[in-house]
Amino acid sequence: MSRTLSLQERHPELFAEHAYVEPAKRKRKVKMEVLCLSYMRTGTASMYAALNVLNIPCFHSFSLLSRIPDCKTWSAALDAKFFSRGSPFTLTQWDQLLSDYAAITDVPATPFAEDLIAAYPDAKVILIERDIDSWFTSFDNNVI
Repeated sequence: MSRTLSLQERHPELFAEHAYVEPAKRKRKVKMEVLCLSYMRTGTASMYAALNVLNIPCFHSFSLLSRIPDCKTWSAALDAKFFSRGSPFTLTQWDQLLSDYAAITDVPATPFAEDLIAAYPDAKVILIERDIDSWFTSFDNNVI
C-alpha cells in the first residue's frame, strides 16, 4: 500500500538551506533544455515533478517559495514587457534569473513564451493543452 508523501518529500527545495543570491550576481549553471510554456492547472506541477525525477532541475511557481526576493525581478520583466517600463529582458538577465534551472514551467514564465523561446532556441518546447471548461473549473476552484 502506498503512503501519502509529506510536503517536505514532495517539495524538498522548500526546505533546503541555501544562502540567497540576488539574480544580478548569478551565472547560468546548467543549460536550458525544456520550456514548458503552458498555463497553470494544465499539468505543470506534474511536468515539474517528472522533469526533476529525470534530473532536469525545473523552475515552477513553487520555486518562488524558496526565492521570494526573485519576485521583484519577475515584476521588472513583466513591467518591461507589458508596460514599457525598462528594457525587455536579455539572455543575460534570463540566465541570471533562471541560473540553476534546465527547465521551466508554469507562471510567472508563461507570459514570456516568445521571449524564452528566442533566448533559448535549442530548448525543447512543450505546450500542454486542456479542455477549456475543465481547465476553468480547476482554475476557479483552486486559484481564484
